Amino acid sequence: MSTQTIFVFYKLNNDSNWPSLHLNNDWHWTGSGITKTQLYPNEIQFNGPKQYKTQIRDYLNIYFLQLKLAGVVKRFKIRNSYKP
Repeated sequence: MSTQTIFVFYKLNNDSNWPSLHLNNDWHWTGSGITKTQLYPNEIQFNGPKQYKTQIRDYLNIYFLQLKLAGVVKRFKIRNSYKP
């Protein structure tokens, strides 16, 4: 089974608590860190089976959109490679 990685780049708006992230289909959080760009200074990575990549990407988009609407993140983007 082939695995894939999804990167989410984002900028925090405040230090509010994040709601729980419920990944499924064998996808999991891999790590997080910082970038060298001010537009998206934070990043988080997820890995899992290629066959569920579209579903997880859609879920992450909704999750981060909710964080943006709640004022937790200022902006975000989801990528298949490490290119903030």
